[in-house]
Amino acid sequence: MLTPARLREYTGPSGVLDLLRDLGYPVAPVDVDPAEWRRGGVTLRWNGEARLTLAARLPRFDLFLMSGGVPEEALTTFMRSYGAYNVHTKSVLFCLRRNLLSIFDLSKARTLRRLDVDLEKPSAHAVDRLNLLACPSPSGDEAALPRVYDRALDRESITREFFQRFRTAVAAVADALHESFPGEERDAVDAEALLILSRLLFLSFVQEKGWLNGERRFLVDRLHEQIRRRGEFFADVLLPLFFGCLNTPLHERTPAARPLGHVPFLNGGLFEPSRFELRHALLHLPNELLQGVLEDVFEKFDFRLDETDAAGTHIEPEMLGKVFESHMAADERAASGSFFTPKEIVDVLVERAIGEWLGDGAAQVQLEKLERI
Repeated sequence: MLTPARLREYTGPSGVLDLLRDLGYPVAPVDVDPAEWRRGGVTLRWNGEARLTLAARLPRFDLFLMSGGVPEEALTTFMRSYGAYNVHTKSVLFCLRRNLLSIFDLSKARTLRRLDVDLEKPSAHAVDRLNLLACPSPSGDEAALPRVYDRALDRESITREFFQRFRTAVAAVADALHESFPGEERDAVDAEALLILSRLLFLSFVQEKGWLNGERRFLVDRLHEQIRRRGEFFADVLLPLFFGCLNTPLHERTPAARPLGHVPFLNGGLFEPSRFELRHALLHLPNELLQGVLEDVFEKFDFRLDETDAAGTHIEPEMLGKVFESHMAADERAASGSFFTPKEIVDVLVERAIGEWLGDGAAQVQLEKLERI
């Protein structure tokens, strides 16, 4: 089992080969001659110091190691070209750029998939995914390795896993709230639990940008600090964060909120006190429960704000909309008009709307219109 400490020991191309050995692959590196492979019909769009090595070969499975700076577009072209050249073989590419290890493969639809692992500071998600890539024991099942990579790199399977963990966490928080407030309707308790988890999901993206006091593990670090101090994470950190910082301008913040550091004022409805919270100002949730929520849900995945990166194995901001829609009853969605619209459809609608608004005028006139908005 690979650990963060072990990953930090892998340095350079030889370190990646050691990593592959630890994952159980039969490493027998052979350098690829670019000129020879190009003559054979495989497209390699790079020159210079980049080095491609066939690191391991199993029945219908080739594993390559690339060291050096090669654009992702060139890697995609190589993967597709090699797949067309060797149609019955699954190919995977481990690419090392300094301390960043990126693992590429192609889906059944021939779209690129990628797992990024920072060998110096690996996330829990990256370590978990990397351990899934362990080479199965020899069994004669040639589909075993492709299934391993489908499980570890497929965005849809990662999204499904996140949904399952998120749903379990919502139910656990709802149970705790119901136990504390037995007089509340179950729907009100469930809605409050979903709101709390949705705030944490939103903050997972915010902290990824470093907007929570410049820290990318703000939430879990504050949790562990409260556990050490025998404080309560929810009452002493989350409530002041929600209502004393994110919902309050800097000059109006209370002494309880200021120690949380440089936190932006978001001025959004997500951090307005709910009716449930207005009825129960002194909410409490145990550290053990929230430790499970943070470590089993949010620390298990990577969160990125770049929605143009279709290859990465991370959670995107559109997950917020999917979460809300999936947890609302069908009649409630219809009554409120709350339906999640996929990014692809939004892009088309916006493009068409702007096109209609611009009209058929001269290019300079259209440019001036765009500049005004």
